[in-house]
Amino acid sequence: KMKIIDSDNYLSLNWENLLNLNDDKWIGFCQKRRYWIKQESAGVEINRDNLKSHMLVEADASWTDFDAILCKPIKVSGAKKMKIIKRGWRNILQNPSLLFNENKETIKIHFDMHHGYGRLEKAIELVKHDQVNDFKNYVNNNNEYNPHIMVISKNHILNEWFKDLFDWLFACEKTFGFKNLYGYDSERLYAYLA
Repeated sequence: KMKIIDSDNYLSLNWENLLNLNDDKWIGFCQKRRYWIKQESAGVEINRDNLKSHMLVEADASWTDFDAILCKPIKVSGAKKMKIIKRGWRNILQNPSLLFNENKETIKIHFDMHHGYGRLEKAIELVKHDQVNDFKNYVNNNNEYNPHIMVISKNHILNEWFKDLFDWLFACEKTFGFKNLYGYDSERLYAYLA
């Protein structure tokens, strides 16, 4: 069960009341139109009629040595050259090889191009101090990530993640606000940061 409180058109949810932190059960999160499926269902055509039979609804026995399960990573590199020139011109000025080397199209470059130049760097400065360097290193050196805020994990891991995530997002909200966020790519900045 989940308790949702409607307050001025915003839904708020206190995850700490929902998680039994003394419990060692798996909890999973999915997204609208994106679901966890059974491993043997990979490659099968799934539709509205057979979705329930393919959905993952319980922990797999092979997970015993893991603390969390993430969906497959997606690459952010491979943008068309024209899009890189149009949206990433500031990045090109700093590093022209971006046009010729797909591996240079990092998460940071992608975020700069689509969600506001420099915003990710500014946001990273707001995470817990001991996480700043790891976060910067990750976005500056990788061109793939695990998308959709989808995770299956043990309660205590999720609790830590939610605390850090929401503390960070609230700090970002104080820095960026909402007034100067316009257009699809910017209006949803906090969802993209999450």
